[in-house]
Amino acid sequence: MKLYKCPWEIGDVFAYKLEGDTAKERGLYGRYLLIQKVDEAIWYPGHIVPIVYVKITKSSVLPTNLDEYNNLEYVQTWVTRYENRFYPIDGRRPLEDIAEKSKIRYEVDEFGYLPNYRITLITKSIRETQKLIYVGNFVKATPPPKEFIPHSKYNICSTPWKAPYGTFETIMLEKYFNYNLRELSIYSNRSNYVL
Repeated sequence: MKLYKCPWEIGDVFAYKLEGDTAKERGLYGRYLLIQKVDEAIWYPGHIVPIVYVKITKSSVLPTNLDEYNNLEYVQTWVTRYENRFYPIDGRRPLEDIAEKSKIRYEVDEFGYLPNYRITLITKSIRETQKLIYVGNFVKATPPPKEFIPHSKYNICSTPWKAPYGTFETIMLEKYFNYNLRELSIYSNRSNYVL
């Protein structure tokens, strides 16, 4: 098997047009998901894949400069409970590891969760990304507010382009509805708030 290395540069932004049934049903048809490489990871058995942020456009118009890109909404990909913020903990030196991580400022959302925005995009071939539109390189883009970056890349959630449980489009839209629009049940009860 030939190992794949994603050729994207850090900051590169690509557009993915929303054309599926969910986008039609929810009034997002024709808009774009914007995929920006911010890091990379190793995926079994040795592929180099991008870790990305995803944004969603307000219309069918793509951003043409950094200001327009910054004005678009990031898609939240996950939440981490506040009490799990230190994971994974180095088992060889747990007290020291926790002490070091305690120096980091962790900002919770209004429900007490730490919002995650990164996602590992599992790509094993250049063919999987051929339909993407290159938008530009916005390496100086403003990062998501209150972003929690897991202490290990293995703790960043991941998605392939196509899987038995959905496509990149359906998975990212589900995350948008669940987290950005607060449709997930964890947001229905403010007693979940943890500090």
